[in-house]
Amino acid sequence: MEFPIISSKYDYVNKFINTIAPVVVNEYIARKGQKKLFPSTVIAMACLESGYNVNAESLFGIKGDGVYLPTKEYINNTWISIEDSFKIYPTLSEAVKGLYDLMLWSHYDLATSSICSKDECRALQTCGYATDPDYADKLICIVNDYNLTLFDDYAVVTIEKLPADEDKNIETNSYVVQ
Repeated sequence: MEFPIISSKYDYVNKFINTIAPVVVNEYIARKGQKKLFPSTVIAMACLESGYNVNAESLFGIKGDGVYLPTKEYINNTWISIEDSFKIYPTLSEAVKGLYDLMLWSHYDLATSSICSKDECRALQTCGYATDPDYADKLICIVNDYNLTLFDDYAVVTIEKLPADEDKNIETNSYVVQ
């Protein structure tokens, strides 16, 4: 099975997804046996949280010590604009690892125990990952619009082919968009 390549009508979407997907899939495979989110969900989160910007200061919108950025939060049925502190990761790979590390927290067990991307997106909202009441629907739309479950299928097939004791340093055929 060859590594999937997304080819939508939007060049910026293709560039973003085809850049981040190999990193997300590699991390998913490397974490074989751990609680984790499907690659499709993680890619959709990055699309939504960064605005399809691989160089965004906060790729996943993970709050914590880092940089103060303007954001909107949905609180008491009202959108408010605030500045909040977001974690900054020096590389794309470290940002993906940071998200997967966050998902190890028991607070996200409902999401990491889901058996499909759609349920996982809904569980992320239930767990409070974002305040946007439409967060799950937005993620699901991104997954569906760009057929991101292809990356889940690739990762699962790759894991099934691994020897039982192999769980680190997995390489995929990555595609670099020029």
